[in-house]
Amino acid sequence: MFALPIQAEGTFTMEKMNRRKFIGTTLAGTMAMTTMLRGASNNTGKSRLKTGLIGCGWYGMVDVKAALKVGGVEIVALCDIDSEHLKNSADEVEKLQGSRPKTFKSYKELLDTPGLEAVIIASPPHWHALMFIAALEKGLDVYCEKPLAYDINEGKAMVAAAKKHGRIVQIGFQRRQSQAIQQARQYIQQGNIGRIIQAEAQIHYTAEMRDTTPQEPPASLDWDSWCGPGPKLPYCPQIGHFAWRLEKESGHGHLVDWGIHLIDATRWILSLTMPRSVQAAGGIYYFKDKITTPDILTVHFDFDTCPVIWHHRMWGAQEYDPEVSNGIFFYGEKG
Repeated sequence: MFALPIQAEGTFTMEKMNRRKFIGTTLAGTMAMTTMLRGASNNTGKSRLKTGLIGCGWYGMVDVKAALKVGGVEIVALCDIDSEHLKNSADEVEKLQGSRPKTFKSYKELLDTPGLEAVIIASPPHWHALMFIAALEKGLDVYCEKPLAYDINEGKAMVAAAKKHGRIVQIGFQRRQSQAIQQARQYIQQGNIGRIIQAEAQIHYTAEMRDTTPQEPPASLDWDSWCGPGPKLPYCPQIGHFAWRLEKESGHGHLVDWGIHLIDATRWILSLTMPRSVQAAGGIYYFKDKITTPDILTVHFDFDTCPVIWHHRMWGAQEYDPEVSNGIFFYGEKG
């Protein structure tokens, strides 16, 4: 039996991820995003696609900077419920493109920006459905960060809206554009490791213990609007702008944050459709009372041709290589 390991941001040889490599991979995905949005635009080749950003946090600005680097895009509007993030992002965009975008606290006001053609949605996922459907109703093309929706019912409503309004939509699965993923797909589909017996996707790393003591939100942040359609959560700095990914009310944990990328890549590489059944086991063993999603989890997806296993752990030694936190292993019959 032969195992082919790949890391989503590297090549077939498992490489340590760094910020430069991560941004490069993101840029590749955003190039696809820019091409997708321009494909539905009525612009001539010399004009730029007028685009807005909803959610000026870390990853929203990664998308914007990558899109501006690729070219063909003008960021005309920004929206965020943190006035400090909003100002800093507007300053940065102005330096990058030479013109200052309009700024809004309300995404509904941003969607009314004259001449707006497309929007990037980079809010936490509990806001995605409302923003996504509203943008389509305004006749805009949409690039929405993953996950598409907070739950399956919202996802169905979003798919229905996309079909109804006929706009171009793309979800942020940028790892399909990574060189490693594309090479792996070609290599496996050429039969080089034979019939695939099993695939395993995983992320292991040691996270820091978090201080989740409730605090008053900063004056710049409208916390009620951040919570929005979800339950009202007590504010703490680590949840507000990053660690919402580990809360079931807003992010669903590592399975949705990381697993969604690596499992999507696995399904694409192997041309899998939907699993026949899914089983999961895990829990919160180390970060008790600190997060609301599992800090260790194993999920077994039973597909027609082979099983796919997801595993994550936020504590302890990394299982395969101390310098590699994430990757996909394909086990084939040739050896």
